[in-house]
Amino acid sequence: MARAFLNKSIVLRLALVCLFPLLALILVNGSKIINEYDKANRAETIAEILEVAPIISNAVHELQKERGASAGFISSKGKNFSDVITPQRRTSDAKLKDFNLNAAVSEKALVIPQYKAALDKITTELEKLKKIRIQVDAFNITVPEMAAASNQTQSTSVKQALPLSGLMV
Repeated sequence: MARAFLNKSIVLRLALVCLFPLLALILVNGSKIINEYDKANRAETIAEILEVAPIISNAVHELQKERGASAGFISSKGKNFSDVITPQRRTSDAKLKDFNLNAAVSEKALVIPQYKAALDKITTELEKLKKIRIQVDAFNITVPEMAAASNQTQSTSVKQALPLSGLMV
């Protein structure tokens, strides 16, 4: 085998000697390139997810304002805040619609199990809002019960949104 190698031309021998280190270099750098591409892809996905955080914050803020108006409405048996509660609900609904439109915008983000689970949990909690509103309108709920239910919805939304920023790890 060595004799066959030595019988080849110098150009061919040099090419063969350089071939193995060159292949090793290509494999190592190719692996690094693939890893960097994956990191960039993840970073882009995380950036898309983080764009939803202020939208969640805006929705929660409007829900807090609605909770306050609902508390005043219930406490006064509808004598106060009746002119505030309906426009506030519209504002809350607009912010929730904005959240729903933006939260599911990234197909890449929806592939991440933690993001999809958090989004599902937030959506489930927000569905309870309809029931709370019906109870408020009918005065079938006390202020502490309404506040507790609203706090649960808002707290869950915030708790689910905050860990999303740690998905890059």
